[in-house]
Amino acid sequence: MLKIRPEGLRLLGLSHVAANIKSREDKVLKNLLTETEVKALETLRRQFSVVGRLSSARELSNALGYKSSRSGHLILQSLLTKELLVRSGGKLAFSRE
Repeated sequence: MLKIRPEGLRLLGLSHVAANIKSREDKVLKNLLTETEVKALETLRRQFSVVGRLSSARELSNALGYKSSRSGHLILQSLLTKELLVRSGGKLAFSRE
C-alpha cells in the first residue's frame, strides 16, 4: 500500500492553489482592454443604440478613423477572443456577461 507523507500532501495542496491563482491571473489579463478596444466598444454600443445592430468591420474602422477595414476585423476578433462579443446565428452580439 502506498503511503503519502504529510509533506507530500502539503505540496499537492500548494500546487493546486498555485494552479488556481495562475488560471485567475490569465483570465484577468485576457480581459484587460486596450484603449482602442475601449473606443471600439463605445462605438459599437452607440451604433447599437441608434441602429439596433452592431457595426460591421468597415463601419467600425471608419468610425475609429482607420482607412482599412482589416483594422476593424482585427479589433472585432480581439473582442471575440476576450469574450466581450459572441457570434450568434452568424452575427455578432454583445456577450451577456
